[in-house]
Amino acid sequence: MWIVVRTISSFIVNKMISIHYGPQGIILLAHLQNIYSSFILICNEGINKGLIKEYNAPDKNQEYRNQVYTSGLVLTGIVFIIIVILGIVFHPFISKTFFLNGIGIWKWFFVATLGIVFLLIQYLLLSVFLANQKTIVFNTINSIGSIATVFLVYFAIVKLGFSWAILAVVSGLATTTITTVVFFIFFYSKYLHIHFAINKQIYNAIFNFVIIAVGVMAFGKITEIGVRQIAMNYFPADQVGYWQAVVKLSDFYTTAFTSLIAINYFPRLVSIVNDDFAIRKFVFQYFKIFFPLALMGFVIVYVAKDELLLLLFSKEFLPGRAFISWQIIADVFKFISFFLSYLLFAQSRTKTFLLLESSANLVYLISGFLLCQYFEIKGIMFAQIIHYIYYFIFLLIIYKKMIWFNRL
Repeated sequence: MWIVVRTISSFIVNKMISIHYGPQGIILLAHLQNIYSSFILICNEGINKGLIKEYNAPDKNQEYRNQVYTSGLVLTGIVFIIIVILGIVFHPFISKTFFLNGIGIWKWFFVATLGIVFLLIQYLLLSVFLANQKTIVFNTINSIGSIATVFLVYFAIVKLGFSWAILAVVSGLATTTITTVVFFIFFYSKYLHIHFAINKQIYNAIFNFVIIAVGVMAFGKITEIGVRQIAMNYFPADQVGYWQAVVKLSDFYTTAFTSLIAINYFPRLVSIVNDDFAIRKFVFQYFKIFFPLALMGFVIVYVAKDELLLLLFSKEFLPGRAFISWQIIADVFKFISFFLSYLLFAQSRTKTFLLLESSANLVYLISGFLLCQYFEIKGIMFAQIIHYIYYFIFLLIIYKKMIWFNRL
């Protein structure tokens, strides 16, 4: 349910931004989303995934689960303090990039900080629901947040202007934090309590996931910002906007699939992480279900590319159709790689994951810079394909024994 609601709400939000602010608006929205999600990612993909794994650790009692929950709370607080410090240090860059000088920069920063606080609390509590596989509650809360985001963005566009509108896009889900707290108290207040005893085992286990998330942020998100900056420096804003519109379109359908996989796939994967045979069977069962659906989605996107660009953005973005076929090729490899990369998370193979992230994104950055000299903006699309093929081959080599086993 949430995946559908989230996809539709994202359609509406991007439609409003594209109509009112054009290609430039889409570019800067993508920039802010990268910055915002970079720090949220440390908690959501790092701390919270570690929490899910340790919460489901076999032969552990309720006291241990209380310690896991408290450890997640403490680490989330530390991340928030770091985010605030970085926001203060880099506020001149943020102010210049997102046109904040005329609207009261500190007021904008205060609201942005408040949104981050609420989001971090919400994602932490939602991870407990996922750890207990209460997906209905998880889906309900996120659906309400997605709907609220649409109204918040509309209000910001009409009453407040561009800088507030894009802030509403990235922090809109925070509107349901109080709802999340109420659900959490209802389900867990009787037996899940704060327990400040330091358990090195828990902190070490969660810290492995945090390192992986920091690697994704440092090598992945920052690389995306760097590649986009290269495009903005070399090419006209409308060309970069068309490319970013296609990237947004890709995000809609790939996020729908990856979110569905993350909700159902990862919590179950970590519960069998020590059983090699069970993992092989489980991964391939899910892959056989989701990959044909993904391929069907890719075909639909290619056939209906003009209609989708008109539906999601406006007539101004139709030249972006030239990029869609290249984006779909990249997304096929991205989807398969995403499936296998979750195994690295579940198995806490931190060094392997960091090596993969750093090398793959270095390949992307260098190839993007070189290829755009010869193929203009399409060179970045070619670099993206090379990036995900590299990612896929790397994971294929790591898990070749598992894949060969399932062919026998």
